[in-house]
Amino acid sequence: MIKIQNLKKVYKDCVALDTVSMHIRKGEFVAVIGASGSGKTTMLNIIGGLDTDYMGSCVVRNKEMSSLSDVECCTLRSRYISYVYQFFNLISFLTVKENVCLTSQIRGKKVDEKELNQVLKVLG
Repeated sequence: MIKIQNLKKVYKDCVALDTVSMHIRKGEFVAVIGASGSGKTTMLNIIGGLDTDYMGSCVVRNKEMSSLSDVECCTLRSRYISYVYQFFNLISFLTVKENVCLTSQIRGKKVDEKELNQVLKVLG
């Protein structure tokens, strides 16, 4: 669950987010779309705990993101938050399969090869 209320982020004299509110329920898939410079990346950085200097409230899995330590943010991100980047951000010396499995391996989780192959087939 992600709940954002009156989220505001200002860089010097530029307002990146101005009182944004939304609620994403467990199991929902959401696409964030908008013009370049409209605050999409800023909002995702706040949700992911990469940026904790904001006004308003951003609660992910019942935790206010601005109150978490760097370690707590990393743990939350690695377990519950996924991004699909506009540019792939793949590690060039790894195969596609190795890139996809990397976070699971870091967490010590076994990858289900059948599920992995199905996902890769769907994604092409």
